[in-house]
Amino acid sequence: MAAERALTVDGRDLLVRGEPTELWGVRVANALEDDDHAARLIAALDTYRAYGINALTWFLQGGSSGSANAFREDGTLEPSYLLRMARLLEEAERRDMVTIVGLFYQRRPLRPRTAADVERAVAEATAWLRPYRLALVNIANEYHAAQYAQARHIYPFNDPAAINRLIDVARAADPGRLVGANAKGIEKVLPVARHADIALHDDPGLAEELLFTHAVGKPTIDVECAGFALDMGHPGIFSRDAKLFYETQVRSAGAIRGKHVFFHAHWFQEPPRRFDLGGAGTPDDPGVRWFFELLARTRGLAPAGPSDSAGSQPVDPAPPANLSAQRGQL
Repeated sequence: MAAERALTVDGRDLLVRGEPTELWGVRVANALEDDDHAARLIAALDTYRAYGINALTWFLQGGSSGSANAFREDGTLEPSYLLRMARLLEEAERRDMVTIVGLFYQRRPLRPRTAADVERAVAEATAWLRPYRLALVNIANEYHAAQYAQARHIYPFNDPAAINRLIDVARAADPGRLVGANAKGIEKVLPVARHADIALHDDPGLAEELLFTHAVGKPTIDVECAGFALDMGHPGIFSRDAKLFYETQVRSAGAIRGKHVFFHAHWFQEPPRRFDLGGAGTPDDPGVRWFFELLARTRGLAPAGPSDSAGSQPVDPAPPANLSAQRGQL
C-alpha cells in the first residue's frame, strides 16, 4: 500500500505536508556508487540541513565518472543499490529532506534490452519507492542528449512523447507520486513539462520562460543549476563570475514563486567526490562552503560554523520579509 502523500502540487506551489515549500537542493548524482559514498553523504546531511539545504537528487545510474547501474537486462533492480538507497532515503526523510530519485542517465549503458524492459524498470523503481513519502521521480537525465540516440533501437529517449509514456508508466505503478524528467531546450522541455506533475529542467533561464511565457502553472525545478558544473575540471574552485551566477539564481528562486534550484558541482560528482563543505571555492581553499553560506544568508539562517558539527537540527525560519513579499507577487 502506498504511503500517505506528503508531496503534492497546488498550481505553482510544491506542498510538503500541505505547506508551500521552496526546495533548495544539492545534486549528488553518484550517491549510490558504493556504501562508502552513501555513508559519507549521510554523515554530511545535518550540516547541509543547518545551512538550508532541504533536498537531494541522485540517479540509479549515477552520474559522470561513476559506475552505478541499478538496472538489470530484464528491467529488474539490483538489490545492493536498493539497500543503499533505502538507507539514504530513510536518513533524508528523518531530516524532512525531499529527494528527487533519477532513473536513467545518458552516459551509462542501457542494460534493459527492449522497450518493455525499459517500462518494467520504470514501473519497478517507482513501485519500490511507495513507502517513501518525500521522494519524487525523475525519469531521465537530459533526455535531449545525443548519447541516448545510441540506444534508440531499444527506447527513443530523445522523443518527448516517449518520455511522457514513461511518466504514465510511473504514475500507473504508484498513483499520486510526483513524476517528471529533465532536459535542456524549450522544444524538448515544454511538451514534457506540460504532461508531468512537475517541470524539471537543467537549462539556465528556462524556469522564467516556463512560468511566465508558457504559464505551465506548476513548480519548475532546475536539477542542475547552470546546466553544468561551474567547477568543471577543477573541483571546488569557482570563478568570481560563477559565484555571481549562483547568487543570482538563489536570489531569483527566493523571489519567484514556483522556481526551485539544485546546486551542482564537481566537488560532489567527480573523484574523490567529497560531501564535506571544504572552503571558499578558491585555488588555495577549494570547496563549496561559500555556496552554503550564501544560501544560509539568503534564508536568514545562522549555522554553527566551519566545524560542520553533526546533530544540529535548526528550525528553518521564513525567508526575509522582503523576499517573501517579492515571491508572493511573482
